[in-house]
Amino acid sequence: MTTTTVSYHEIIQESREKILREVGDKGTCVMGMALRYNGATVATQIAQGSITNELYFDEVKSRLIAEKNYEESRFSIEWGRMD
Repeated sequence: MTTTTVSYHEIIQESREKILREVGDKGTCVMGMALRYNGATVATQIAQGSITNELYFDEVKSRLIAEKNYEESRFSIEWGRMD
């Protein structure tokens, strides 16, 4: 049996495509949202809608925890500003 290791960049891209395909651009228009890990940016917003970005960040976070052993308590979201 062969196991495939998914890279960090593949997780980001796959998560981005999945959420945009399934949800589209929904929510309040915001600018500057970011998902951070230990203060470093791991993902930036993919749409103007806050709901879309929050779902995207949740997807990225859950995959990084499951596939790359990131610690959940070290994640934070910078909510940006309403535009």
